Amino acid sequence: MHLRNVNSNVVVTVFSDNKQNHLRLGDLNDFKNEFPSIRIDFKKTNNTMHDRYIILDYGKRSEKIYHCGASSKDAGKKTTTIMEVQDRAVYKQLVDILIRNPVLVLT
Repeated sequence: MHLRNVNSNVVVTVFSDNKQNHLRLGDLNDFKNEFPSIRIDFKKTNNTMHDRYIILDYGKRSEKIYHCGASSKDAGKKTTTIMEVQDRAVYKQLVDILIRNPVLVLT
């Protein structure tokens, strides 16, 4: 539901290995039925990620990267921090690799 206000011209990419199967095809299909104009793609991280990040406008002048101290499902339940990353270049190589990773297929 965090994505319900995304503009229709934006593609959201979620990177995860979905090890605990929290991302489910049925939930995605329900979301697509309710918000058909929002495109969400899924890619594997290949076990390269632990922390959570929000990356907006990747590769554009308006690019912003945020490091999230908690899962989005837990945000607002306890004290957590989301901080803007000032040195975005540190993450460029990592994100470029993630983008080329295989598609994560939800079940």
